[in-house]
Amino acid sequence: MNSDEASECHPGVPENVYFWHFKDANDMAAAFSDVNTELGVLTPVDGDCHLLWNGQGTYGENGIPAGRYSCPDDGPSDIPLLYKDGQFFTWTDDNNFIIGVVSEPNALAPGLYTWWLDEMRGPFAG
Repeated sequence: MNSDEASECHPGVPENVYFWHFKDANDMAAAFSDVNTELGVLTPVDGDCHLLWNGQGTYGENGIPAGRYSCPDDGPSDIPLLYKDGQFFTWTDDNNFIIGVVSEPNALAPGLYTWWLDEMRGPFAG
C-alpha cells in the first residue's frame, strides 16, 4: 500500500486492528480496491456482512456517504502474518483517508461486523 502512515493494535478481542492513512481519496480508493482484490472479494455482493462472507457495502450518516466496507472470504497470500488464522473485516473512512482492517481467529462475519459498528463506525463516520 502507498500509505503515508500506518498503525496497529492488538486489543485481545479482536486480536488485530490495523489502520493505514493516505494522502488523498484517490490513493485510498486504489489501495482499498487492491486490498479487496487480494483479500478475495470476488464479485460485488450487496449486504452488510451481518450474515455472510464476501459481502461489501457503503455506510454513512444522515444520508451523507462516509465510507465502504467489506468482509472478504480469504486472506491475502503475500501478507501471511497480518491475516493468519482468522477472518477479517475491512473498511474506509472517506473523510479522513483511512483504511482499517480487523482480524480475529475465532470470529465470523456477524461478530466482526458488530464490533465495527460498536467500536469504529461511530468515531470514524464523521
